[in-house]
Amino acid sequence: MSFPARLFETFGAADLPDALFYAFPYALRFELGAEGLGMDQPVSRFVQAFDRARAVAKAAIGQFDEVQVCFCLTGAEVEAQPKRLQHDLQRVGFDASKLQHLATTAVASKPPGAEDYQQERRRWVGQPLQGESDIDKLLWGAIAAEMPISPSFTGRGAYLIDWKAGVVVHVYDDRGMDVIAPTRETLLPLYERFNSWLLDYDRQAMDAVFGTAASPEGS
Repeated sequence: MSFPARLFETFGAADLPDALFYAFPYALRFELGAEGLGMDQPVSRFVQAFDRARAVAKAAIGQFDEVQVCFCLTGAEVEAQPKRLQHDLQRVGFDASKLQHLATTAVASKPPGAEDYQQERRRWVGQPLQGESDIDKLLWGAIAAEMPISPSFTGRGAYLIDWKAGVVVHVYDDRGMDVIAPTRETLLPLYERFNSWLLDYDRQAMDAVFGTAASPEGS
């Protein structure tokens, strides 16, 4: 089964947009680097973002027999990007030797300054994860991408897909991460356990879907 077909079968969409939270009915958006920790405190901000992302991701993902990391590559040099990404992943300690092309898709986007929407070519590459340690390396690289922290990898973050559990975790940078699933029940434990880490800007929308009687354990 092709990557887009499997996405559609599992999540009801043949592509994964940048802002997953706004594209799926059952979604959570977590704040990683809190407002009180700016770029003038890079170490504290990074540590908090990494700790939060690690806790949520490992609670969301089940066994590792059907977990895959995917990356969305765009731009004029999209054909050359997989090799650069592979090099960057190796720098964070992730064995990217099995990284392979998954699909080429196109979505409508409006670049800054453009008058009309254009078709943005997106190339998806990915590979299976081997275990929990892979998650740590990928989270580190994605969160450090726009921070004075090294090593890192550039792009649109990492999409961690647990096909068996039916969950996608998208860590986009130090600011936050989205988690989606095809059912409310799958995400409800995350909503309750890490309620205080949810992004306040979108909290009303999440409360409307998952209820307000949460029992937060995050801090």
